[in-house]
Amino acid sequence: MNYTFYGNVQGSPPQLINTAQVELPADTTIEDPTMGNNSATDIDLLDALFANGFENPAVSATAGSYRLPSLALRAALDEVARSVYQLDDAQGEALRVYARVWDGQVQFALARRAASGELRLAEWRAYSGEPLLSWNARSVSNGWVLDSADLR
Repeated sequence: MNYTFYGNVQGSPPQLINTAQVELPADTTIEDPTMGNNSATDIDLLDALFANGFENPAVSATAGSYRLPSLALRAALDEVARSVYQLDDAQGEALRVYARVWDGQVQFALARRAASGELRLAEWRAYSGEPLLSWNARSVSNGWVLDSADLR
């Protein structure tokens, strides 16, 4: 059974730590032979993997794309999610792509700016090959604003 939870974070904390825990009924109607595996923690770090400026461009046209280098990232990733790409527009941070290795696969999750201005993280997905991030934007008086983005 899988559960997915979504939330919003105020500001840009250096890390998010989420812990899920299963608690069994006190009346012992359910037996658990392995009590040590009833919780799991996920840690997502804000630090960028490369941090050389290449992964943080600004929207500067009606459309654009970027191929995420899964094979190159694999050696630098573990189960801790890391920011691997950020796209800014005239309103600030428009999107961020996170990556991690989970169950032996490189997974990506796209976080897009919601109407409230906060980033909203989508589901984690593994891709065959290197996924392509594509976006569309519209021109505004002080630059470009992201309208849509997709990771395939």
